[in-house]
Amino acid sequence: ATVLELAEGVPDYFIFGMAPSSGMLSPIERSLVLEAMGLGMNIVNGLHEFLNDDPEFAEASRVGNVEIIDIRRPRPKKDLRMFSGSIATVTCPRIAVLGTDGAIGKRTTATILTRALNERGIKTVLVGTGQTGLIQGARYGVAVDAIPCQFCSGELESTIVEAFEGEQPDVIIIEGQGALSHPAYLTSAYILRGSMANGVVMQHAPARTHLGDFPQTPMPTAASEINLIETFARTKVIGLTINHENMTDEEVGTAIKTYENELGIPATDALTRSPDRLVDMVVEAFPVLKEKLSACTI
Repeated sequence: ATVLELAEGVPDYFIFGMAPSSGMLSPIERSLVLEAMGLGMNIVNGLHEFLNDDPEFAEASRVGNVEIIDIRRPRPKKDLRMFSGSIATVTCPRIAVLGTDGAIGKRTTATILTRALNERGIKTVLVGTGQTGLIQGARYGVAVDAIPCQFCSGELESTIVEAFEGEQPDVIIIEGQGALSHPAYLTSAYILRGSMANGVVMQHAPARTHLGDFPQTPMPTAASEINLIETFARTKVIGLTINHENMTDEEVGTAIKTYENELGIPATDALTRSPDRLVDMVVEAFPVLKEKLSACTI
């Protein structure tokens, strides 16, 4: 059966959720999106290639009376915000979920952590920093890698301040991108600078030997990435989360114990272990949150 047959009709939206390193459509993908528009679907586009600026897509949008939403498009340059120091008004803990590579599970862990904290009575807001988080409905967020570098820190800072003022949360979780050590992606630097994170949860894939899109480049170790993060920013890595790709459950358990002993911080797997471990990780680092936790669990 075709996708449309399984959908029992033409969907309202076609979401192009792939994230190629080039950020551009291939010829085949271009044809596919145009076909979807011809069938009457609105397009949600997460690429660096803004389809509204392409004459062929603009004409297809007009003819088909469909909308193109370029998720990554930043606000007009005249409206972009530089870092101002207003992040100092955000008095709750700000925790960035960073990692040792791209496509390693940072957004998944950030989402699970946010949900777990909320379920335990600690009001938590997730701030998205990439196109996928925005596509998935992040109320607060900005695609940092699409912003001119002079404004990256300021745009994220302003978004975090908006989340704090709008929600008055106990904790703000900031989704990470790439890795601070990654030679191709600089977004982690802006995330650390713009958020001035009080703590970092770091995601690592022990069985991954080389960077995902760069097989000639070895993965950093968890210890080296932690050292880099804590040297680069006035923050502390409060815990390690494991991506269990190509690992057995027994290997994950061994890795958790090994990293806890070697690094001196709590470790867990957000997908295969209890979310309570993530909550404990945060509460241990920020004891002021224990009051919120106690009020919920009594």
